[in-house]
Amino acid sequence: MKCLSKKRKIIFLLILFSIFLYGEENIKYDIENLLKDSFSFQLQENFKYKDKIYSLYRGSINYNDGNWYGLFAGSYEWIEIKNVEKNNSSIYLTIQHSSFSEKGKTKKYWNWNYPRLYKIEITKEILEEILSCKKNNSVYYYYLYDIESNNGFCHAIVITDNLRVRALPNIESEILTKLKKFEDIMLIDCSIEKEEIDGITAHWYKIKLDNDIEGWIFGGYAKIYFQVKNDKEDIIKAFEKEGSEYIN
Repeated sequence: MKCLSKKRKIIFLLILFSIFLYGEENIKYDIENLLKDSFSFQLQENFKYKDKIYSLYRGSINYNDGNWYGLFAGSYEWIEIKNVEKNNSSIYLTIQHSSFSEKGKTKKYWNWNYPRLYKIEITKEILEEILSCKKNNSVYYYYLYDIESNNGFCHAIVITDNLRVRALPNIESEILTKLKKFEDIMLIDCSIEKEEIDGITAHWYKIKLDNDIEGWIFGGYAKIYFQVKNDKEDIIKAFEKEGSEYIN
């Protein structure tokens, strides 16, 4: 019996050593195994209004054959997958989200809000639950809270001539340069507060030009666009007439 007990101890120690040596690889293998199947899940965000908690739909994320992508699907939400990182236990998705306002429905272009970047973690357990929901013909909801987020970046079209680019987000700041109507610009940040100028209430946008100049423009005179339908062309058509920059 003593001899048998020693053998068992040796076997047990070998098993522990194997787990220590190969455990991380096994975790990674499990995640890779789960990623052999296609799936989708919805993004939700809770918010409080008049002492009640509401849940907002923030778009869907799909996975198929090694590719992650967001769904527009005619909703108010636009999702782009900016980056995918994997370690032994989790997948980290950096996604960019934007939605368009109600005002956008009555015009010939999408009236997009400034986008936000979210970094979300998909663990092995979450993947298993997503696949379980798929098997049961139900939906998995990923809630956007307690995760890393900040302002994203996007393109916009200038809708007025001689739009001033200022050093800081206020009308008293130094003018660095001016932009022509229908210039395509890269937005890299957005002010927290809105301001009213010429009867238009909007955020200030920080921009980066081709010559590496960075400055701020008043967002009421620029329209954000994404590659949805023909939104860039539709903005230009909507603001072609003289004075059309003031119809917003």
